[in-house]
Amino acid sequence: MPEILIRCPITGRDVHTGIALAADVFLHTEFETHPVACPYCGARHSWSKKDAYMQFPPERTPSASRKEPH
Repeated sequence: MPEILIRCPITGRDVHTGIALAADVFLHTEFETHPVACPYCGARHSWSKKDAYMQFPPERTPSASRKEPH
């Protein structure tokens, strides 16, 4: 499930909010302002939906060591 991230205004790095939602739920949900502790600059950033974006997990690929049946 994708996680909601914000961008640190000091460092420009992606900050995980600790919230994961389905994309359709994110689009249709109203959010109040939430604080998050930034691991990069040490500040607490308040964020709202307009500041947030979804991080989709990387595609899963079959293990190179796993043999596919023929």
